[in-house]
Amino acid sequence: MSRKPQDQESQIRDIRKQLNEQFSCLELRSESKLSLLNEIRDFFKKRGEVEFQYAQNLERLCERFEKSTKQRNLKHEVRSTFNLWSTLLAETRRMARDRASLAEVLAAEMVARLDVMAKDVTFLSRKCKELFTEIQDSLFKELKELNEQTKVYQYACHHSSEAYSKLVKCREKVEAVKNSAVRKKKAEEKEDERQRQYNEQKHRQLKSRNDYLLRVSSANAHCLQYYSDNLMDIVELMDYDYHDSFSRLSLAYHEAEQEACQQVLRV
Repeated sequence: MSRKPQDQESQIRDIRKQLNEQFSCLELRSESKLSLLNEIRDFFKKRGEVEFQYAQNLERLCERFEKSTKQRNLKHEVRSTFNLWSTLLAETRRMARDRASLAEVLAAEMVARLDVMAKDVTFLSRKCKELFTEIQDSLFKELKELNEQTKVYQYACHHSSEAYSKLVKCREKVEAVKNSAVRKKKAEEKEDERQRQYNEQKHRQLKSRNDYLLRVSSANAHCLQYYSDNLMDIVELMDYDYHDSFSRLSLAYHEAEQEACQQVLRV
């Protein structure tokens, strides 16, 4: 037994509402990614500024004490402690250069990587929205055609039932006038006409039923494909290379930090 068109229209509205909510979730997912990337970008930029300021402070500190060191009379200095003091200043100046290099990596390379990631997220988000809209339109087209075919089928069922009722009445009339040859002949002619009309309506009903069942099968296949394949594919496409990019970003950051620390530890 087929669903009423009103029930199908209500179900289609529910599906549309559900898909609109899913579309909103995809948009929020993209916005959340971009917000996080922007926040991390600001962090690296500010961190780079802090490291650069630290490097400048170290440089100024070295310059200040190197001037006083040059003014010392080496003849009156203990060579071993003076050499240690000179080495400390040299290492501090080298640390300043290393921190300046780290600042450049953070403020330039890290920020550039995050800009590329944000651009990729924006591009994939736009493509996924286009794909989602295309799949959604295809699904609703299928559901709309199913709804129209349901109306055609139920219309054919109604006319077939109506034709059968008229045929039954004619048969009853033939039976009622069987004692009158003239009236019986006219009644039988009318019965033949009603039988032909019923056969035509029954044929249309069977044809529309077959078309309806094909539409049901097609609509079910589209819904199954959407929920089991398309939706997951869209989510995976939105996340394409996102986590790998974060891994590469994290690795580059730790390598830069490690390099700065190793430079400090070198003698």
